[in-house]
Amino acid sequence: MGVLAFSGFLNRLVRVDPPTDQGTATVRLVWDALQKGNLNDAVDLMAYLIQEQCVGHEIFARWTERMVQYVVKSDPTQTLGGVHAATMQPWLSTTVAPYLNVPEQPPALEVKGEDVRYTWPRTSMVVKMTRRDDTYPLEVYVDNARHAPVHELDDGLREAFAANNREAARRAIDGVMMRNRFVHEIYCDWCWALLTLIRDTVGEENYGRAMRATMADWVTVRYKDMLDMSAEQLLQLTVEGLRGEFFGPELLGDVEVTEEEDRYVLAFDPCGTGGRMRRGVPQLGTPPRTQAPYNFGVSHEAHDWNWREKGVCLYCTHCADVNELLPLDIAGRPMRVTEHPMNPGDKCRWYIYKRPELVPEKFYEKVGRKRPAHLLPLERARAEWRAKSGKGEGRQ
Repeated sequence: MGVLAFSGFLNRLVRVDPPTDQGTATVRLVWDALQKGNLNDAVDLMAYLIQEQCVGHEIFARWTERMVQYVVKSDPTQTLGGVHAATMQPWLSTTVAPYLNVPEQPPALEVKGEDVRYTWPRTSMVVKMTRRDDTYPLEVYVDNARHAPVHELDDGLREAFAANNREAARRAIDGVMMRNRFVHEIYCDWCWALLTLIRDTVGEENYGRAMRATMADWVTVRYKDMLDMSAEQLLQLTVEGLRGEFFGPELLGDVEVTEEEDRYVLAFDPCGTGGRMRRGVPQLGTPPRTQAPYNFGVSHEAHDWNWREKGVCLYCTHCADVNELLPLDIAGRPMRVTEHPMNPGDKCRWYIYKRPELVPEKFYEKVGRKRPAHLLPLERARAEWRAKSGKGEGRQ
């Protein structure tokens, strides 16, 4: 099965390449297996690639639900339709246009209960969100057939692999990448828009608590076993999620991973979420999301949740909470540390230290904390993390 192997820790298949190879986009491994005629490996890797991308979609579906509900509950004048009209309708055509031919004007918005639909005149395309338990999964339909996202190997792809039709298989692979990236982009743009509305609704002084309220439950589920992971296992889980979010200059999922004596360094050029939105996407002709028609917000003042920097993209601030502040509050140690670039053209970097005591003081200070003279004993830290995060769901 090539670089895939069953992980007893995660209880599922995972890529087990050497650490510095982890950042190679999985689709490149699929292409390579296909070119070499290793069809079984190509199929297995393609199924794994789709699951990488599915994880991001599921997280976004849960997070956006939390943010919408937070706004509605915080402001009695807000409705689901009002939130959509403010946070998605103005820019959706710009994000959609590189993928599907839609008019430049904003789409029509229809809200029935908790079902939301966007449609364009003279097209057969629909973007819709329908509540499913505690999530708002986003789906795209063309000619009344589901177009995106793709969360399993479809018949056309299986048939192309089975027939060893490399040209047809490559087209099908690229189609899956395009459709899943399309959904990913809409979700990312919506998250930054929602975070901007949250900041403007509750005020920047309350933004950190509000952002935490929308994230804490799904973050602690995904990383509930953080303190049981080795640095290598945390690297595997971390990079797996990043590959599924279309990182890198070719939007394929590439992450630069290097190993130093005390840590692993992950470099993003760009990150497939905040970095992409801050730079815009030249390949697709869409602008930075601080410009029209997006006009998404940045922080006005320095806070713990923006690494003590003014002017930080409000989407990027969630990394301070996920990587540093939430783990510090629950377990007394950061999970990863962030080196966020103020210049959108520079690389963003995350560091995974091989032991928590190796994290330098400066990374605590950037989020308004002091490095403890003595870390909590591991068993006590584990007990406190589990008590605060709950049993949650299984490892993802």
